[in-house]
Amino acid sequence: MATPLKVFVFENYLRGQCSAKMKSILEMQDVWREAGIELVDKVKQADLILTNYMDCEMYAACRSKKKTCGVVICERFDACSLGESLQHYKNRQVIGVFSEFMHRDFPSVAGQTYRGRHHLWLLRRAQGLNTPADEKHRSVDAKFQHKLRAVPWNLWQYSHLTAKGDMARAQKLSKSLKTRDVFAVFHEHKEFPCIEAHRAEARRIVREGKWTSFTDACPKEVYLSQLAQSRVVVAPWGLGERIAADQFAIWAGCVLIKPRCDFVQTVPDLYADETYYVPCRPDWSDLAEVIDRVLSDYATYIARTQAAQQVFREWTQRKFTQHFCEELKDAYQQWKAK
Repeated sequence: MATPLKVFVFENYLRGQCSAKMKSILEMQDVWREAGIELVDKVKQADLILTNYMDCEMYAACRSKKKTCGVVICERFDACSLGESLQHYKNRQVIGVFSEFMHRDFPSVAGQTYRGRHHLWLLRRAQGLNTPADEKHRSVDAKFQHKLRAVPWNLWQYSHLTAKGDMARAQKLSKSLKTRDVFAVFHEHKEFPCIEAHRAEARRIVREGKWTSFTDACPKEVYLSQLAQSRVVVAPWGLGERIAADQFAIWAGCVLIKPRCDFVQTVPDLYADETYYVPCRPDWSDLAEVIDRVLSDYATYIARTQAAQQVFREWTQRKFTQHFCEELKDAYQQWKAK
């Protein structure tokens, strides 16, 4: 029998206990055992450590005279850019950064971030605003990009899984009669004026269009029912490129229109091309045209939603956990081979 890969979960705030955010991955112990991974209780037993971020205490914990543990940072960041792990991804002990979504080519957008996020840089350019070059330190060295992986681990917050109440409700509403053309309801983000302007412009275009629409702020239960009654859902960028409305729209059986996200890698990979959604420009200059095109050939475009629903059904909690374990072992094997 092969020796199992021994992994210690070091959640910095809870001192060795896994947080609720990681529970959805860690609770499927049979999948971990099938993958040949053993969760251990002490750092000194581990070959590999999972953590949320690195600090001096972590460096000390994973080094000894006898061996050095590899570290995988499970980063919680709401955009495809990197967060705290930018300070550590080059370190030889850090063998991987697992994030819910990643940029497909970090070196190509070196310096192209605003307040830590590439899509905000794109928004400001689309809005004709000067973007300060204050993010040079966020450049990612190409030789380390292999460490950066789209590996979901915070499933109950970010995934489409219907164990989450709102996702389950959206799925149950999928048979709702589609009596309205367009749904465009967005949360406020006043701390980011470029997001506010981005969302206000989409709302204005929908309100002034010839379509039947719903654009008013409302409670969540009204939000989901009104969304499900719409043929098209317009989902803007938010703090990240992907927002919950993307997945609500798909589960509810609506056509998803949003600014292009082909640079965002997700698991499952929804945005690589136009297979599962309908992209438009970040400044919404073609939004009216895109809505008209979708509504005039609805049978063709709703097929994209149906294909996405099938992908959602295939990506169960078990499959997410299997993917996590496979990526964990691959990162470790690559590190040991060097």
